[in-house]
Amino acid sequence: MVFGTILPFFVTAAVFVSALFFVIIPMVRRNQIEKEKAAVRDIVVTAWQCLDFYNSLSESGTITKGQAQEFAREHIRGLRFGTDMKNYFWIIDMRGNVIVNPYSPELEGHNHGMLRDADGKYFIREFIEAVREGEGDFVSYKWKLKDSPGDIEDKTSFVKRYREWDWVVGAGVYLDEVYRSVNIMSTAMVLLTFLILIVISVMSFHVVKNYMQSERARFKIASDARRTETKIRAMIDSIPDMLLRLDKSGKILDIKEPLGFEPFMNPGEMLGSTILQWPGNAAEKCLQALQLALGSKDPQTISFDIEKENAEPLIFEAVFAKCGRSEVLVSIRQLASRRSV
Repeated sequence: MVFGTILPFFVTAAVFVSALFFVIIPMVRRNQIEKEKAAVRDIVVTAWQCLDFYNSLSESGTITKGQAQEFAREHIRGLRFGTDMKNYFWIIDMRGNVIVNPYSPELEGHNHGMLRDADGKYFIREFIEAVREGEGDFVSYKWKLKDSPGDIEDKTSFVKRYREWDWVVGAGVYLDEVYRSVNIMSTAMVLLTFLILIVISVMSFHVVKNYMQSERARFKIASDARRTETKIRAMIDSIPDMLLRLDKSGKILDIKEPLGFEPFMNPGEMLGSTILQWPGNAAEKCLQALQLALGSKDPQTISFDIEKENAEPLIFEAVFAKCGRSEVLVSIRQLASRRSV
C-alpha cells in the first residue's frame, strides 16, 4: 500500500526529468536558435534598406554613385547589434570581393571566393549562391570569434542581395552565444527539477514514516485485541455456566455450551429458537427477566425448575444482564436437583 502511495510521485518525477532532457531542453534550444535567426534576418533587412536609401540619393542626383557607396560602406561599418553590441555587418559583391568587414579589415579589397572555414566549406561561395536566385537565405559555417580570433565557433548568417549594386550584405550570430543562453536556462530548469525531486523525496519519506508508524500502531492494537480476545475467550470457556446472547424478542443469537451439567435442551436445537419454547415455567420467568434487564442497568437473577420424566426436577439459576441497546447476555447454571413431592 505504501509503495502504491509514493509510486505516482516517482513516476511523475521520472517522466518530468525525461521530458526535460529529451523534449523540453532540445525544444528550447531549437526555438532559441530560430528566434536568433529571425532577429538576424530582420536587422539584415534594415541594413539592406540603408543601401537602398543611399542609392536613392544617388539616383536623385543628390550625390554620385561612388559617394553613395562610400557613405553606405561607412554606415554599415559602424552598425552593431546584440546584447553586447559587438555583432556586426559585412558586405561582399557577387564575385567574392570583400567590401566591408569591420573585424577583419585586412580582408577588404580582396577576392576571397576561395576562402574556406575550419571544415573546408567555401562559405563565401555559399553566400553568393544563397542570393543568386532569391533575395536572401541563411548559411552556416565556422568563423573566428570577434573578440578572440584564435577561437573558431559555429556561426549562422543571413545574407541578402542588393541587386542595384550587386552587393551582398549579411550578418550572423555565433551559436555558442545561443547555446550559452540555453545552458543558463537549462541549468535553472535542472536545479528546479532537483529541488522538486528533493521535495518529493522528503514528502515520500514522511509518507512512508507516517504509514509505518500507523501500521505499527495498528498492528499493536490488533495484537492487543487478539490477546484480549484470547483471554476473554479463555475466561468464558472456563466458566461452567451456559451462556446465551438474546435479542429483545428472546431469540437466541449465540450460545456457549455448558460444562459440568446436562442442559435442559439440546444446545444445537436452542440456537435460533426463542426462550418462549423452553419447558415448564422457564419460558414465562425468563421472558419477564429479559424485559426487566432491557429496562434496567442492573442484572436480573431468577431461578426456575425443569421437570424431567421419571427423574428429579432440575433447578437452574439464570442471570440476565443488558449488553448493547437491544441484547441481553444470560448466564445459566444448575444449582441442584430435588425430588418431586
